[in-house]
Amino acid sequence: AAGYRAQVDSTSISIVLGLLRHQVTNIRREAVNLLRNLCHDKLKVLEVSRLAGIKPILFLLTRNNESPDTRTAAAAALQSISFRRSGRMSIIELGVLPAVMELLSTPFPQLRTRVVGLLRNLSVDIRVSVRMREANLIPTLERLLKSRNVEEVGYVSGTVQNLARDECSRGILAGGQSVRSLGNLILACSHVPNQVAALCALVNI
Repeated sequence: AAGYRAQVDSTSISIVLGLLRHQVTNIRREAVNLLRNLCHDKLKVLEVSRLAGIKPILFLLTRNNESPDTRTAAAAALQSISFRRSGRMSIIELGVLPAVMELLSTPFPQLRTRVVGLLRNLSVDIRVSVRMREANLIPTLERLLKSRNVEEVGYVSGTVQNLARDECSRGILAGGQSVRSLGNLILACSHVPNQVAALCALVNI
């Protein structure tokens, strides 16, 4: 896969980005899935950003009449992009954080899981952590810590870990349900990465 990604040049990426506006839903979805794959490579993240490709992916994510599967794929692509600092900064600078945060209340579980993963990456930036606290998202995150979705719980724990670096957020988390939920996760969960994420979150709190 890494060898394949290395062979994809800027012209090919431009073509794929153009397909994000295609009238056929399946083509939009497959195009954004391809971008997700490509953006595991930090150089491809830089190229997608240089070609102004992050904005149309965000448009697919936040477009209410887009199919849930395509929106989920868009969130997954942005999750890959935001794993790199350059991609994270590009997303933040576009000023769409409020629209992304609103998607935590989506009725589509797979989409919500990817949105949480995206927010976990974005909240590495303390400015995002503060804005999430100001948007009163901590109660929502505390509720999602009880999710039965293993992947989602891992992302939520990572997000809580990031938020706890902010003093005000730390106080809210310490006085809420997070400590108990994270403790239960450490003791009852058999998924080691989630146990580690929960432990790191507790250390920060």
